Amino acid sequence: MQAKPIFQALLVIAAVGVPGFLPFDSSGLTQHFGLLNAQSYTRIALSLTVGYVFVSLLALSKAQRIKSGGGNSFSLDPDGFLLLFLLYGIFLLSLIKAGGKTDFLLGLYRACEWMLAIGLCSAALGAFGNTQERHGPSDTFFRLVKYITTIPVVIVLIGVVVAPDWALSQGGVRRLGGNLYQPNTLGLLAGIGAFMFWFHRPSLKSRIWAAVLITVMVLTYSRGAMIGFVLSIVVICITHRKRQVKILGLMAVPASILVALAFSDVLYDQIEPLLTRGQALKDVGTLNSRTEVWVAAWRGILDSPLIGHGYIFGPKDLPDYMYNKPWWAPPHAHNDIVNAGFAGGIGAAVLAAVIFIGVGYRLVTMDRSASEKVPMVAVYIQLTVYAMLTPLLSSSFKAQGIIFLLLMRYLAVTAPKQIRIGEMHRKIKNTPFNFS
Repeated sequence: MQAKPIFQALLVIAAVGVPGFLPFDSSGLTQHFGLLNAQSYTRIALSLTVGYVFVSLLALSKAQRIKSGGGNSFSLDPDGFLLLFLLYGIFLLSLIKAGGKTDFLLGLYRACEWMLAIGLCSAALGAFGNTQERHGPSDTFFRLVKYITTIPVVIVLIGVVVAPDWALSQGGVRRLGGNLYQPNTLGLLAGIGAFMFWFHRPSLKSRIWAAVLITVMVLTYSRGAMIGFVLSIVVICITHRKRQVKILGLMAVPASILVALAFSDVLYDQIEPLLTRGQALKDVGTLNSRTEVWVAAWRGILDSPLIGHGYIFGPKDLPDYMYNKPWWAPPHAHNDIVNAGFAGGIGAAVLAAVIFIGVGYRLVTMDRSASEKVPMVAVYIQLTVYAMLTPLLSSSFKAQGIIFLLLMRYLAVTAPKQIRIGEMHRKIKNTPFNFS
């Protein structure tokens, strides 16, 4: 049974999800539709269907292995995800803080969604067996990420033509994404996809599509996505093996600042709408009040350091810790590590930080000659910048969370490692030589 392509298809379906079709209030304060509505029912149905098919395939694969006497069948290997299991274990423990059945069931359901995502990623990238098959797993990683980043963009672009009021946000600056896909999420996916199509199997068509994705990212007006994208380019240039490219990367930042200062009067009218998105300039200084939320979240962590305030439902307590009561209700702590701490305590915050540092370390120790390293560095930087502004692992899972899991899995299990000088010396020293 060729289960692997089915697992990969299920992973893409789970990541892309159901486009939004209800006009939710972005402030999170007004809940005209209630917790259970047509959109949430649809997404729950999709998750349950994907989960049912996934578990059924696992059972069939096991039965086939028993029947054939233990041949080459799929096995679910959780390698690379141990810290994630610990993190969600803490989140499950925090559910004892639930104020009612609804909060408990909501937190449990969201944790189960992450468990399903981890299982699907293990199945999609873990069915190779031989970790020396470098081209197979890396091609699978890129192919899956391309699908996950392209499908939402295509849906939104079709929406612009068919139903522009749904594909463009209403009020102030009309951001691409609208109700279909949250603009910040769409901008991040477009930025990641641009690197995928530009560097992996480059062709004229793929680079034209990469340019389209960059345009989509800009039209989402997602400042975080653009910062992560530009930072990725700078880091890639600075760490490039060619000296000319290194110099270009080092010069790019100060040169951009000088150009911006020289033409500040001309550029201000163009940049100001992007920075403010129709809001006051003071909101930019506080990162749209994110700094106030971070302070409140840390106060909440110190108030309940061991078990936090509860996974998913805990952030409802954030306004209680804010010095100035906001007109809007923060849906989360606007930072993955801080949000993990507010939801599950200091232990969860430390684990979340270790996970991000660990993935970065695996990238640093990855073989520099591997062609897949450059776009993977770009993916990591963009996801990390996003996680510093919006929860990635400590909230409900979305497409960007799936991409991070795929990156974790690939780096832990399949990625070619760089051989250090000391390691090479020890291998040569311990190798028996025969001169006869």
